[in-house]
Amino acid sequence: MADQPRSYPIPRLRFAAHRWRIRWNVREKSYEFSTGYQRAEKDKAEVACQYIAIGLRGEKFPEWAEHIPAVIAYQKTLADQFVSGEKYFRITSATAQQAWINQYAATAKVKQIKRRAHCLNRLAEKYDLLTLTSAQAAEWIETLAINRYLSDTVRRLMNGRAMTRKEIAAALVAANIEHTSAKLSIALGNRAIFEFTPKPTQKRGKYRATASPRAVSPNTTNIYIETAKMFYKWAVKNKLVKENPFDDIKKKSVSKTAEIVFFTREERDDIIAAVSGEPCALPVWIALYAGLRRGEIIRLRWEDVDFAGSWLHVKKTKTDRPRHVPISPALLSTLKPFAKKNGYVAAHWQNANVSAEIKADNDLAALVKKMPELSTKIKWNVFRHTFASLLAQTGKVTIDQICAMMGNTPEVCRRHYAHLIPNAAANTGIHLID
Repeated sequence: MADQPRSYPIPRLRFAAHRWRIRWNVREKSYEFSTGYQRAEKDKAEVACQYIAIGLRGEKFPEWAEHIPAVIAYQKTLADQFVSGEKYFRITSATAQQAWINQYAATAKVKQIKRRAHCLNRLAEKYDLLTLTSAQAAEWIETLAINRYLSDTVRRLMNGRAMTRKEIAAALVAANIEHTSAKLSIALGNRAIFEFTPKPTQKRGKYRATASPRAVSPNTTNIYIETAKMFYKWAVKNKLVKENPFDDIKKKSVSKTAEIVFFTREERDDIIAAVSGEPCALPVWIALYAGLRRGEIIRLRWEDVDFAGSWLHVKKTKTDRPRHVPISPALLSTLKPFAKKNGYVAAHWQNANVSAEIKADNDLAALVKKMPELSTKIKWNVFRHTFASLLAQTGKVTIDQICAMMGNTPEVCRRHYAHLIPNAAANTGIHLID
């Protein structure tokens, strides 16, 4: 009788190119990577090999190994084998997760794939996907807001103190909390929680927690629920689990009548006066008079400004649909002195040590100090809503025209701005924003 194939591969150490390397074989295919350890550090390399062996047995790979190309390629091979029906090794939570993502990717856009993968990763961080119970599924949804970000943990560790990034990282290590540099960057980038204040004489500054973390919106919660249901429907079909633990979990109700916040014309003019002469003046003008998102302003270059035709060409957008926004006469007169410039419009946000998002939010924090009476409204998305709302109030701009300028779907624009239009007319009315 022929020997049965092993239920999992066995990793082995080998010394090559002055470093210890870990290698394992699956049938006729080999996977290998360097541990980075030198000859005298064999004991450390053996420990790393043991962790890889645990991952190859079907348990979770250690966090440091998850981004190694050989490990990623191995997991993708297992997932592909499962989808094709080969099922050479015992299916695991990680393999099932990757197999479903591979299958979903065949009919979805890149952004959708990333969003689904993120939702499933959040669930896999806390539970084994193939042994999840209905009670655990319900608990996960209820605690989603509490455990949404690493920033929540960082906020508790800071305990009201202002700390540098290095000090925060040291505090996480001391508390034995696993994290990566990338995850910490995402956490500290949550401007709803942290304020970044650079010192005048230093390139780097300190972070201070300013508020409690925002609750997860019903829309976001529904995306998590929908993703989990999709995965478990697939898992039941492939006989990986007996039942869908999310079957009894209902989606959250979403209010369709919540009104957006925007500035009056008088408040808008006061803001324009307050930022006059400041580095952030142009970004604020563009947000209030063209309705661009913060990220779109960050990426806007002077080459994208058509002074002759009075258009802003927004090439990279949140929805991946480029659009052209007409420039009002007031905005055009503000931009014209810079007509011969090159590079980014918001050049002062481009800094190698601090992200553009942080710089943009710090500009608004400075504006809040100048105008404390508007502190709760001064936000980039409120500037954008002000552009559309004031246009709608003129009664000279249709919902379709607002939709084209904002880059939103007609449904979103109707929900936010339709009630503001007294008498819509087939007229762009862009000059009325001034």
